[in-house]
Amino acid sequence: MSEIVTRSCNKCREDKPADMDNFPTNRKFPLGLGYTCKPCDAARKRKERIDYPERGRARYARHIAKRKAEDADKLNREFAAKAKVWREQKPESMAAIQRRYRKAHPEKGREWGNARRARILAATIGPVDLLAIAERDQNVCHICGYEVDLTVGVYHPMARQFDHVIPLSRGGSHSMENVKVAHRVCNARKNNRPLSAVKQEVC
Repeated sequence: MSEIVTRSCNKCREDKPADMDNFPTNRKFPLGLGYTCKPCDAARKRKERIDYPERGRARYARHIAKRKAEDADKLNREFAAKAKVWREQKPESMAAIQRRYRKAHPEKGREWGNARRARILAATIGPVDLLAIAERDQNVCHICGYEVDLTVGVYHPMARQFDHVIPLSRGGSHSMENVKVAHRVCNARKNNRPLSAVKQEVC
């Protein structure tokens, strides 16, 4: 029969079996158990909650925040897995959702398309905010110097588009510095030519 290992509580000095029934777990100490027995440890925590209530509230807030982060991460992983299965099972429905979203948010659709094209061409990709670029350029076409028309449809020649000043096919980057506002017709006329080749053309 194996000998029972005992441990002396550093508060009440009582010898008790060194197991999880008598001592709280603590990985810092041998056997993974603390040196204060559970009744003494519970008394210490009660006294601490009374004497220092702010510590208890802060500890509880950290615990809740940690649990929420863990739960959110778990839910995100589960949702991502379910969404992947759904996309694989219903590609037509997913395509219809993407079409509706691109129609409602044309700038986002163009941003994603440009980023994908840049990845295919192995261009440098940076964070690009098309609305911030439009505000920076004051909705003025960088090719002809005239303001774009925000009241027309996206397929109108004077509609707003975004052009890579140095084309991706010529080593340009997909970045805030290399993307500027352009008319649809100016962007199509420039195509992948250098800006100097079409700078004098007027929309």
